[in-house]
Amino acid sequence: METINYNKKTLQILDNLDKSNKKPKLLLHACCGICLIYPLDFLFDYFDITVFYSNSNIYPKEEFEKRYDTLSGYLDLFKNHFNNQIKLIKAPYDHETYMEDLRPYANEKEGGLRCELCYEKRLREAFEYAKKNNFDFVCTTLTSGRQKPSQKINQIAKKLEEEYAPIKYLYSDFKKNGGTEKGTKKAKSLNLYFQNYCGCEYSIWKKD
Repeated sequence: METINYNKKTLQILDNLDKSNKKPKLLLHACCGICLIYPLDFLFDYFDITVFYSNSNIYPKEEFEKRYDTLSGYLDLFKNHFNNQIKLIKAPYDHETYMEDLRPYANEKEGGLRCELCYEKRLREAFEYAKKNNFDFVCTTLTSGRQKPSQKINQIAKKLEEEYAPIKYLYSDFKKNGGTEKGTKKAKSLNLYFQNYCGCEYSIWKKD
């Protein structure tokens, strides 16, 4: 399988944006506050960004809310620093319905087909929202995560981009250029909440 430099692809997309017009609307799916930090800093000058928190995979609901509160709190800090309020959409939490498609893969190893399906479900939710609300681009912060396979996530997104045209996908690998480390360092300086499992019920059982 060909390995694509998705960081280079990001830069190519940014270079080709029409700078003479208003910023394109980007729906940025975020799985947690920590993963949002670097992508938001990196993309802020290029897009009119709305953060989309759609993560019914997270278990239990208390963890879902804790990660949302961290995300929302960071956006408040961002507003205070840059005098710019980033819009935040919180999708409804429906863990049981979300998991219906994943339960047949309960015995899959971490990072296998179950995880790929989980990435696709959340990306599809983002594309659906973007379609209904006239966004130009969709992106996700998932590629910030050290354990998240950027090649696979972008391959999944490519198929969805074709399905949801003319909405474009902003390909990314936010781990590049020290992105993960920069986000982690900033989060620690702000004393933000750090989760210790990916979020799903299978990973929390493994953690225990």
